[in-house]
Parts: sequence; structure tokens; C-alpha cells
Amino acid sequence: MGGISRREIIESELNNVQASMPRDLPAARLEACVPSMVRVYMEETPYRNFTACIQFPPEYPVKPIVAELKSKVLPDRVLYQLTSVLDNEILSESCNESQIMPVLIYLNKFLKDNLLAYCSDEVAFIKKHFINSDKDSIKI
Repeated sequence: MGGISRREIIESELNNVQASMPRDLPAARLEACVPSMVRVYMEETPYRNFTACIQFPPEYPVKPIVAELKSKVLPDRVLYQLTSVLDNEILSESCNESQIMPVLIYLNKFLKDNLLAYCSDEVAFIKKHFINSDKDSIKI
């Protein structure tokens, strides 16, 4: 770690979040930014929003941050899949680097790009029960 303590690394990460969020994520709201947790509320529309709760594990920065997503409107399945993508792709690539802002930028892009995320359960139900794969198709 080059003589830099874990506490100093976390403080640097928190300062980076506070400085970068207004510029990079103007629609996001920083609710908490302390060493025990960073909590950010993101809303694209009333039907596409969630809160990201991020914590630093004891092995940080060697081990990646822990992210939990909460939403009253997005299905649990979508939140679970999104968390899995964060864990397996985004965070696995960014150990020993700044981790929070890349995660928040990815989450913001997800909200912007996935217009029907809030109704994914309904779309899956329609595909399963009403679309005959031999004759019908659905394009969304």
C-alpha cells in the first residue's frame, strides 16, 4: 500500500465521491458519506429509482466494496441481477483503485438505459404465458 493507511484511502475515496458526484451524477443525491457507509439515492423517473448503500469491508482496498441496492419500485430480481453484475464485473476489475464512483456511474447508466426495468416481471410473465415461441414474437 506504499505506507498509506486504510483510513487515509477511505477518506480519499469519500472526498472523491463528494467532489465528483455533482459533476458526474447531477441527478443523484448523496445521503450519507462517512467511513462506515456511503448512501446514494438515484432517480431517473418515479418508476426507475433506487438507493445504493456502499460499505468498506475490513480488507478494503484489497477486497472490493460491498454494495446493496434497495428500491420500492424495481423488482427484487432486477436488483439481485444488478448487484451480481456489480460484484462479478465492475468491482472485480477495480480492486486497489477508486471503486465507488465507477459503481455509481454504472448504476446511473443502468437507470438511463433500461426504460422497462420496473416492469420486467410483467414482461417476463407475458413472454412466458402469452407468447408462443413458434408463432409469436415480442420486441421491446
